[in-house]
Amino acid sequence: MPTKAEYQRKRELILAQKREAYRKDPMRTRYGHRDPATVEKYKRDWYRQNKERILAQKTSRDHGRRYGLKPGEYDARLAAQNGVCAICAKPSPIKYRLAVDHCHATGFTRGILCVRCNAGLGAFDDSVYLLLKAVAYLAASLEKLA
Repeated sequence: MPTKAEYQRKRELILAQKREAYRKDPMRTRYGHRDPATVEKYKRDWYRQNKERILAQKTSRDHGRRYGLKPGEYDARLAAQNGVCAICAKPSPIKYRLAVDHCHATGFTRGILCVRCNAGLGAFDDSVYLLLKAVAYLAASLEKLA
């Protein structure tokens, strides 16, 4: 059983450690807990300062998990396409990145497309037959105009 003097020494040591921790970490309150409002402000500021890095990591991780792309493979494919959609050859609108086009049956990634072209292929169920019928339909309507 510790003596009263040993107890006091141990207590002073613990209190000194807590004071030092508070001095090093200004977000700690005097009770040793983090102030929730201060922590939220810190997190918001940190996110604003690191937003581009966070989004790049998230996108890279998502491409790897969903499409099996290795880190940097999306950027390499996009560079091979000169930074534009593989179908319409337009760059991505500022708000969106270009999408990874893939076959839903096999999981094979075909290329990088803009959101509109990717949705268009999806609307035709990735069917070459339906796309050819759509082309024939448009060609026939152009002939009627001429």
